[in-house]
Amino acid sequence: MTADILRSFWSVVTGIPSEKALSLSDDSLATHLLDCINRQYTLSVEEQATVLDYLSSRKLLIREVLQTSGG
Repeated sequence: MTADILRSFWSVVTGIPSEKALSLSDDSLATHLLDCINRQYTLSVEEQATVLDYLSSRKLLIREVLQTSGG
């Protein structure tokens, strides 16, 4: 995953309304975040898998950021 994609990912996380994101299941949230990034970068299948792996490994951090950011 490139630094640009990583920065965009966290920008998306902090920019989505937290109440909406926190109401989603982990899988739905991952799909939503991946869709947002894919709209900006048109990721290859391999890049999408990398982003999903990253999401999976950072679920708790993502949820914590969403709770504190207020989106």
